[in-house]
Amino acid sequence: MKTVIHFLITDIYSGAESVAAHIIKNLPSGWEGYYAAPAGSGLEKVSAMGIKTIECNTSDINDIKRVCREYSPDAIHAHDPHMSFNCARAGIPFVAHLHCNCPWLSKLCPNSIALAYVCLRASKVICVSNSIVDSYIFKNILKKKAAVLNNCIDAAEIRDLALEPCGESYDICFTGRLEEEKGPLEFVRVVADVKKALPNVSAVMLGDGSLRKATSALIGELNLGANITLKGFVDNPYKYMMASKLGVLTSVVEGFGLAAAEQLLLGHPFLAYPVGGLTEIVNDRCGRLCRSRKEMCAEIVRLLSDSAYYAAKSSYAPMAAARFADMKSYMESITSWYSALPKV
Repeated sequence: MKTVIHFLITDIYSGAESVAAHIIKNLPSGWEGYYAAPAGSGLEKVSAMGIKTIECNTSDINDIKRVCREYSPDAIHAHDPHMSFNCARAGIPFVAHLHCNCPWLSKLCPNSIALAYVCLRASKVICVSNSIVDSYIFKNILKKKAAVLNNCIDAAEIRDLALEPCGESYDICFTGRLEEEKGPLEFVRVVADVKKALPNVSAVMLGDGSLRKATSALIGELNLGANITLKGFVDNPYKYMMASKLGVLTSVVEGFGLAAAEQLLLGHPFLAYPVGGLTEIVNDRCGRLCRSRKEMCAEIVRLLSDSAYYAAKSSYAPMAAARFADMKSYMESITSWYSALPKV
């Protein structure tokens, strides 16, 4: 049995953490995966999924080395730039995985220089969308190691979890961390503008983060308490996605846009701003990439008011998501890169 350790820098469970967990769950026979991260809600969530976990201070190079000595893995999978940089400094063979199209990618700064070091030391650098490669200031360095591999959704699991009764219904679903890059305050303002045309519009926001208080305050300030339900982090977001008519992301940067593919899979149109990997997921047949808040609000109003227009986009949505659901090919690519690594 070969082993791979996925190293995460965070103690939460969000996009990159979900990708790591699902890669481990879908490893083919002959491979066993571990999820290594600091103690916290992320490690608890992954453990509850039946995945083997390792508590590790992944900001500490010596603790990373300790884990590698104890487990002697056949492969190391480091998620996002900070974690990849730490693995590079630890001097261990690894595959890097970049999930976010960070604003600093296009700038000459310590972060972009550190990522160049990662590119030089990593065996392979997985980028979840072409936008990450294209926007990087040292793209010529990255291209030598880069493999663009869109995130893969576990269609059977999502559909199964979506069947869990929700007991609620909404017009719009926002799924994402309540952080600046996801634009939660912009989403609240979008709902406020939609309310002018549809006074009873309802929305649910799934996710937590540093802007939780600011988001709640803006909901109150704009008198949207009856229109927006702030759920925070939920164990099963798919039942809320299923209970909503459409999905909306107001991200200002986005590596891939996992929530878009997931909502489309469930047969719901999706709207977003044209940033990062979202441009590779959303189109006019299944939703719309909107270039302004005004355009987004108008599209939401039309989708919620015109049943034929909604039905046309809804019927194509699962087909738009289908190309992100080939788990077999996805895992074959990843394990081929693991096999090319020298043993730690």
